[in-house]
Amino acid sequence: MTLDRNRLVELLGQLGDARDETALAAAREASRLVAEAGQGWGEVIDTAQSAARAAEPAVAASSGDKSSDQRLVERLLARSDLSDTLRGDLEEFKRQLASSKLDQMDAEYLRALAKRLGV
Repeated sequence: MTLDRNRLVELLGQLGDARDETALAAAREASRLVAEAGQGWGEVIDTAQSAARAAEPAVAASSGDKSSDQRLVERLLARSDLSDTLRGDLEEFKRQLASSKLDQMDAEYLRALAKRLGV
């Protein structure tokens, strides 16, 4: 059986309902839909993430001078308060920008991070 994603999204939207009985019924119905489709939640999430990534166009870095994203990466890397994980992610963004491609999701994350940190 194929998972009815539209119905699943509708049910997930009900999980925040103020009425506990509505939220619980939606959770149980969503769980039933996933099980009847022969999937687990991990598969549902992985499939959704893969589809979203495939639909995202790559953002090309501007030619000539450094792009604004490249400048953001450099300013963030100059900070001394970054975790090793974040520093590694930023280094990877820097490599992607150097090859003229950065995923849209990563570009949006980069800009949101810079805004949050006041860079």
